[in-house]
Amino acid sequence: MVACVDALEVTIGSDSRFSIPQNAALVSLCRLLAWQIDDAGDGASSRITAAYLSALKDLAKVTTTGAAVPTTGSGGGSIGALGKLQSIKGGKSA
Repeated sequence: MVACVDALEVTIGSDSRFSIPQNAALVSLCRLLAWQIDDAGDGASSRITAAYLSALKDLAKVTTTGAAVPTTGSGGGSIGALGKLQSIKGGKSA
């Protein structure tokens, strides 16, 4: 089985749009979530998994729209995933 981090790095390396500054936070969030899922193994929580899936969907939008994914600040998209991650870790929500 391929680790989430390894698969994510293949995805990130496949398109130069992932290296532009506007996508840096989203790529960083995806890497953090992938690392946490790999670290947890079969015990990864459904909340972490859902946050990762949400972030991956935002990452996919980068390739279909050709630009950084806009966020509204209303808790949607990668901002919502970051809020979920922070609540899991006991931090403040976005």
